[in-house]
Amino acid sequence: MAKLLIVDDDQEIRNLCKSWFEPRHMVELCGSVQEALAFLGAGGYDAIILDLGLPDGDGSTVVEKCRAQTRDTPIIVLSGRDSVESKVDLIDIGADDYLTKPFHFKELESRVNALLRRPFGIRSDVLSSGDISLNLSSARLTRSGEEIECTPKELALIEFFLRYPDQVFSRDAIMQRVWTNDSDASPEIVKVYITRLRKKLEKDGDPPLITNQRGHGYIFRSPDSQ
Repeated sequence: MAKLLIVDDDQEIRNLCKSWFEPRHMVELCGSVQEALAFLGAGGYDAIILDLGLPDGDGSTVVEKCRAQTRDTPIIVLSGRDSVESKVDLIDIGADDYLTKPFHFKELESRVNALLRRPFGIRSDVLSSGDISLNLSSARLTRSGEEIECTPKELALIEFFLRYPDQVFSRDAIMQRVWTNDSDASPEIVKVYITRLRKKLEKDGDPPLITNQRGHGYIFRSPDSQ
């Protein structure tokens, strides 16, 4: 399971991308340069799918800013500009691939998968915190070496917490980042899933891993920090 950021001002394309890539991957959506930069500042991504024609600027700005932060995150550019010069310019500033609109989602997925298979130096298929480990490739969650059976949504939720430890998120914020456009999403559903995940992860007698700070939201603390 990889974490993808889709940046496109066309809501239909964003939603189609999300439907295509979930539930195999965690998908986050935004529609402008400023939103994309804010998302990039909040956490790392395994791949970025980026439209050039954004309402508040050119998508190439996102490529340049991303490359100033890291050389490793794959970026696939989507654009109606099909000139060789446009493609060369984008590759030169740090894009990894270029797909001309209109495109087929099978081809987009194939290119994303190819980039995800590349052996980037700092990208890992495993997220860990203390004795908790989540293998993104095999969708396998363990604690102290023992496997914990989880639903895809529970895995997406623990992945979110492992990526953002020691940070407080409201139910609404978690719903928007993990459930996004899911028609069944609600703050109460978030509470139910967090309760289920705590029962599976937490050990009797140990401090809780996921706590609710009244008036603020939920926070995940590493077992090492307990």
